[in-house]
Amino acid sequence: MTRARDLADSADKDIAGTLTLDGLTVDGVASADSLGIGTDAPGVLIEGQLSDSTAYNATGNAATDAALRILNESATTGAYSALKLHSQNANGTVGQWAIASISTSNNYDNDLAFHTRTGSSTYAERMRLNNDGKLALGSDLTNADNSLLHLTAGGTNNFNLLQLESTDGGSATAPDIAFYRNSASPADGDNNGALHFYGNNSVGDRTLFGNFYNRVTDVTDGSEDSKFEMYAMKSGSLTQFLTVGSNASGTGEVVINEGSGDINFRVESNAQLNAFVVDAGTEFIGMHAGSALAPNGYTERLRIASDGSNLGGSVVMSCNNNARTSNSSENDLVFYDQDTSLSNGQGIGNIRWYSKDPSGDGEGFKIGIKGRGNAAGSAYFQFYASSSTSNYIHAADLSGNIFQPGADNTSGLGQSSKRWTDVWAVDGSINTSDERLKQQVAALSTNEINAAKAISALFKTYKWNHSVAEKGDNARIHSGIIAQQVKAAMEANSLDPMKYAFMCWNEFYEKEMSGEDIATPYVETFEVDDPEIPEGATYVDRYSIRYSELMSFIHAATEQRLASIESRLDALEAE
Repeated sequence: MTRARDLADSADKDIAGTLTLDGLTVDGVASADSLGIGTDAPGVLIEGQLSDSTAYNATGNAATDAALRILNESATTGAYSALKLHSQNANGTVGQWAIASISTSNNYDNDLAFHTRTGSSTYAERMRLNNDGKLALGSDLTNADNSLLHLTAGGTNNFNLLQLESTDGGSATAPDIAFYRNSASPADGDNNGALHFYGNNSVGDRTLFGNFYNRVTDVTDGSEDSKFEMYAMKSGSLTQFLTVGSNASGTGEVVINEGSGDINFRVESNAQLNAFVVDAGTEFIGMHAGSALAPNGYTERLRIASDGSNLGGSVVMSCNNNARTSNSSENDLVFYDQDTSLSNGQGIGNIRWYSKDPSGDGEGFKIGIKGRGNAAGSAYFQFYASSSTSNYIHAADLSGNIFQPGADNTSGLGQSSKRWTDVWAVDGSINTSDERLKQQVAALSTNEINAAKAISALFKTYKWNHSVAEKGDNARIHSGIIAQQVKAAMEANSLDPMKYAFMCWNEFYEKEMSGEDIATPYVETFEVDDPEIPEGATYVDRYSIRYSELMSFIHAATEQRLASIESRLDALEAE
């Protein structure tokens, strides 16, 4: 046997046959101090070459097709055949790495493992390539989920398990991840890939908590369609929450709760948790509603709410008719009752207004418009209003071409502070005058006749102040009477004018409403008992006359005076 020191101390030697090297040491790293096996010109510290005439491949015999073979002849499962790499830093500390072949069975099955040194005498396995081609990296190399690539991190290591980085400064997409289902027989319904999310439940069972799919809905060339599906665990079952893409008919859509489960949809704004809400269980839709559920126990399907600063309105419907007159059905609010067996008085759509009771949290002032239908096909409106927090009265009806009170002798038309300018009518008003509805019927007293006589001399012509302010000298001349003069005439004859229906007096407050949110200033009136009279409002009191009542009063007095005159004339003529 040739000793290693003989080889090291002498010039190059050619050795035929078998050479056993015992304790060979090669100093230096230059090619002149290198060891060549199968080559006489090694370019690194140790270099081996196989014969060019021999065909070696990955499916051949590793015993004969290898440039370097390290053999562990132990028949024990788990035995190592390892290649160790060493380096030394400036402090003399030696770092070691190992690449090991690990026997996993007695059937030639081996894994390839990569180790790094973690201490003076310990190694930690960092990567393993299983004998079936699966690769595991990290702290858990068992590859329990049987993945082709398994990355793990243990303890408090919260770094990224995978980072894809591109330094491309152009506009191309990078870095990319591609999912490619390279099927020879693609079909509608194929799944092109998925992301699965696992975790442990409370008893430590490995549990699928969510996944994300891309599914083909149409594979036809030129009209391909697909959709994304997102599932999450709900009450122990994977539930489809979101679908984005094309459905079976090729229509693009975004669907929440395609599986028709009890899944709510909610959008937050900057200040509202429930800017837009769909409650699946109650089939309720809310916008700016303040709650994710239908409030106050109502069975409503839609609620749009706002706060006190919403001067623009909770709902605005806007369109541009573009001067079209042939089609007026635009920017409409439509109520459509599809009942084909409509009964008389059946509701076909209502509009209601509510407010809080000022004395508590219950419902207070209410008004409404109710649409009613009849079996014959006719329909009408009913108007409701509240005169107090506990009184919701039927104020008026609009039926066909007739506008009428909701009940007899309950509703007025206008009031002292809100008067009609003109009332246009073909015929005059009809006033009830049934004897059965009256009592204490009496002739005028002497004082009443004298007051009526005085009043009949008070009729004059005049112009309205507001008409003069608007039209100047073109303001029209009216004829009538002055209410204060009527009052004085009654009092001069020892009569209380306010006991007579022709004499009216009302009081209220008024204030001009203006500001940046009011395009045209206007005068708003407030009743004297209104708790919301604004600061700066002006007190106003006003006298009014019921001319029909006054003329009846004067006519009755005139008739009695004429009768007295005729009686005296008859007496004179009889003498």
